[in-house]
Amino acid sequence: MNYDFSNAPIPSTTFETGMKRLRLLMKMAAEPTYEDNLASLALLKDYDLINRAGALANHFKDADMLIVIGIGGSNLGTMAVAEACLGKHYQLRNTPQVLFADTVDPNYSQEIVSLLQHAIDAKKHIVINAVSKSGTTTETVVLLTLLIEAIKQVPDYRDHVVITTDKGSKLWHTAKQEGFHILEIPAKVGGRYSVFSPVGLFPLALLGIDIQEMIKGAVYAMSYCMQDNKKNPAALGAIALWHYNKKGINIHDTFVFSQQLECVGKWYRQLLAESCGKENTLKGKKVNAGITPTVSVGSVDLHSMGQLYIDGPSDKITTFINVEKQTDLFIPNNKNLALLVDNIQGRQMKEVMDAILGGTLKAYEQQKIPHMQITLPTIDEKTIGELLQMKMLETIYLGALLEINPFDQPAVEKYKVETRKLLAGK
Repeated sequence: MNYDFSNAPIPSTTFETGMKRLRLLMKMAAEPTYEDNLASLALLKDYDLINRAGALANHFKDADMLIVIGIGGSNLGTMAVAEACLGKHYQLRNTPQVLFADTVDPNYSQEIVSLLQHAIDAKKHIVINAVSKSGTTTETVVLLTLLIEAIKQVPDYRDHVVITTDKGSKLWHTAKQEGFHILEIPAKVGGRYSVFSPVGLFPLALLGIDIQEMIKGAVYAMSYCMQDNKKNPAALGAIALWHYNKKGINIHDTFVFSQQLECVGKWYRQLLAESCGKENTLKGKKVNAGITPTVSVGSVDLHSMGQLYIDGPSDKITTFINVEKQTDLFIPNNKNLALLVDNIQGRQMKEVMDAILGGTLKAYEQQKIPHMQITLPTIDEKTIGELLQMKMLETIYLGALLEINPFDQPAVEKYKVETRKLLAGK
């Protein structure tokens, strides 16, 4: 994986100040435990946890349909890795088919129920995986209740249900009483940092993803994202975002030049927003910190957002992500169509995509829009694991630079409290 930060220059004094703030954190991150906020980093060496998730996935190796019930950190990591490694249209050819139940929108939920009923009628092997760290997420409990009622038609239906939650949560105890399969999320591992826990490992393994390779990629990222030098991309990325944020640039666009990486962008959107959007610093000072994350897909969004990005307000910093090795797909020679656009006949499709990316980068340089570039050698489990781990470390480092807590989400609890009041008629 290659990184280019040359178009988001950081003054040497800013870099040194940033690294000085990060050194103690890097030392702690190198020896993580489940007892502190860096617990997500300890997942990579928890071989029992990794193997348990894989073994349970193997128990369901003949599954025809997987329904993942969860929202936010409970499903975005799974969606990101699955789409990246299996392709944008994997649902059309992959077994098991996977459905993501992440909203109580009545029409969408009815579609899920109808598809489940159709699978039951066809005597398909179905697995329902409900994921909720707290065990009390309203949307997740509503959907689980709905789908359990439908799957009760299946003999031994309890063997078709997997609950992923904190040990001791209300959902954990309910799962015990019902006789469902249970996977534990370590207590200090937050949802948006949980893709390498059973939250992501179980459904991904069931979909045929090599989770061992994914973990290897994450471990590799750890090895170079702890270095106290200018080759540490997680530290460089965090310092760049921090530096430009201080200059009033408070929008970070992840511009992926691969359709398969769109959900990776959405996963990172939650990671950055929920981690760094905080009212107060660690010392209690009110700052209303935050960098607004957006996601763009090349070249599609050049035709929807490009005008704004290039000629609009100077309030954005962009990270471009592209892929070096892709399918060899050639454009046929067609004499009539050759008259429409010059220099495309008989060329690889990737050459055209690279030219569009190159043109975009040139336009950003000319307009002096700060931007960084990540080039993945290919898209596979190891590379995606490496990318996700690097981004999680970058976010943790950014939290330290902003002097806020990147592991909590107090404002999310506010909407949950008010929702429960309304449901109670208060």
